[in-house]
Amino acid sequence: MKCPLLHVCLLAAVLTGFGCRNAPRHVAQLEAVECIWREAPHSAFTDLLRVDGRLLCAFREGDAHVHGRDGTIRVIERVPDGTWKPVAELREDGVDLRDPKLSITPDGRVMLTCGGSVYVDRTLQSMATRVAFADPITMDFKAIVPIVFDDPAASDRDWLWRVTWHDGTGWGVLYQPFADPPEAHLVSTVDGIHYRHARTLPIDGAPNEVTLRFRGDTMHALARRGGGDRMAVFGRAAPPFTSWSFTTLDERIGGPDFVDLDGTWIVSGRRYLPGEQRTFLADLDDAGTLTTLAVLPSGGDTSYPGMVIDDDRLLLSYYSSHEDRTAIYLATFILD
Repeated sequence: MKCPLLHVCLLAAVLTGFGCRNAPRHVAQLEAVECIWREAPHSAFTDLLRVDGRLLCAFREGDAHVHGRDGTIRVIERVPDGTWKPVAELREDGVDLRDPKLSITPDGRVMLTCGGSVYVDRTLQSMATRVAFADPITMDFKAIVPIVFDDPAASDRDWLWRVTWHDGTGWGVLYQPFADPPEAHLVSTVDGIHYRHARTLPIDGAPNEVTLRFRGDTMHALARRGGGDRMAVFGRAAPPFTSWSFTTLDERIGGPDFVDLDGTWIVSGRRYLPGEQRTFLADLDDAGTLTTLAVLPSGGDTSYPGMVIDDDRLLLSYYSSHEDRTAIYLATFILD
């Protein structure tokens, strides 16, 4: 079921380079925010993917943020008239599936990773990331299976946040929130199922959710931290990605995602303000300075965005509970 369209005030246009054919694009204005799905009591943890001209959005459906019935993963697709239709649903008996992430493998398949948690009487027993693959035309996902972390440090409380493919290799950060101290491990894969340890990232303060992106061959990381001052950190490393430098940002960022827009990093996630939580968009320079571009209609249980650049638009999915139930939203930004 589709929600009413929310029109929001436009941001001030960024006119740098206007009229120059090869000038870098900038986020010029927020065009609209639309609720695109609200079928379940609680829909959350989104991601977006453009594949073969199609726009896919994945998220979790459940009763609440945690506990209640086990979560399932829903994938929906935008159709030409602007509405959305379901194209896939993933579930596993006795396992709470959550936080799906979408990517394209080197051989052209849609890859979906998600966390899988097992609870007994509301007590966490284990957690491990699952993966499933689908042909982008049929979107028929085959068996969902646990990933295999090939390292002695593997435990029954591991979580792989997001996989980013580069030159035939998938990279991600697997974090261990119950380790002492909590650690985040850079891992790589060639098949999406088996992962090798590359480096324990030099991040203190209980690192957890980390998104990786590439600019050229340089790997960049935006990491959430659950301890210490809890401020996010932004890092970079050249191949072979063993030597890292990190800068502490001046924001806590939950569910971080970021994309490279013509040489500018565009960041989204949950901002923690006194008395409220909001999903926001900002640009980030290489010195670690965040400049807010928009604060989206949102509140309470919110964030976990997915981002794609679609010609002259930046599309951003997120979830929020600022209306009558926790639902999925799509924000559209015009690029100048």
